[in-house]
Amino acid sequence: MEKKSFDIRIIVVLGLAMTLFMLALTFGQNTSADDLPPRDTSVPTVTPESQPEPTTDASSLPEGGTIEMKAAFSSEWPWDQMMWQDLWLEVEWTDGKEWFKVDGWKGNLDSIDQEDGVWVGYKAWWVAEHDLGSGPFRWLVYDQEGGNLLVTSEEFTLPAERGQSTVVDVALNP
Repeated sequence: MEKKSFDIRIIVVLGLAMTLFMLALTFGQNTSADDLPPRDTSVPTVTPESQPEPTTDASSLPEGGTIEMKAAFSSEWPWDQMMWQDLWLEVEWTDGKEWFKVDGWKGNLDSIDQEDGVWVGYKAWWVAEHDLGSGPFRWLVYDQEGGNLLVTSEEFTLPAERGQSTVVDVALNP
């Protein structure tokens, strides 16, 4: 009788080992694309182009311009709670009655640097030639995408001539 219970224990242990082995194989396999949750594949209706190299030769100026925002961080900025990479920027235009978001002009800051001891964040977008001189527009800065509005810039118009930039300064306070 003792041998029979020993054989049963071996069979049970081997069965458990096989089960664990099969589970490990099952969970170790790569997930196929069909098993993943759906992703947002929508793209903005406007795709900003990369900014061309600056030039002084008027005949080779790009057919368009840029809008740029310089966001100066206050000395009280809570760097440990609000990361500059999380800030969300949008540009809006108005018909004089209502403000509308510009689909292609939203995203995060491009970079950050120090100017005269103040941290300044930068964002630039390309403006097509057919849009030059139009406006008014404004920048909005949020603490994160879909978050709280931190600042709204003064109204501005797009650069009037090809190769020009419109630079808008804003002050960021927590």
